[in-house]
Amino acid sequence: MTSLTTIYKSFLSKIEEDEWGDWAEDDVKEDLRVLLDAALPYFKFPKVKLDIDEDAEAFTEDLSNREIQIIATYMKIEWLNRTILTWETIKNFYD
Repeated sequence: MTSLTTIYKSFLSKIEEDEWGDWAEDDVKEDLRVLLDAALPYFKFPKVKLDIDEDAEAFTEDLSNREIQIIATYMKIEWLNRTILTWETIKNFYD
């Protein structure tokens, strides 16, 4: 089993900004889970099942480093979409 924390650490190492600095720990975990859930559908042909054991907060199978990095990268894409492609950022181009 690969813990979700392993995936989260890999994702956090790929970004420089820490938008969660003053958030409560439970809120951070919830937000990271949202990013994870949004990222998983992009992983089209994994070699292992990407089922999650909610009680253990882990994938039901062991993920390779490659699989961890792929998921973390897709999480980064989702985070970038949320961070960069917001109306507040885009509307400056139209002012």
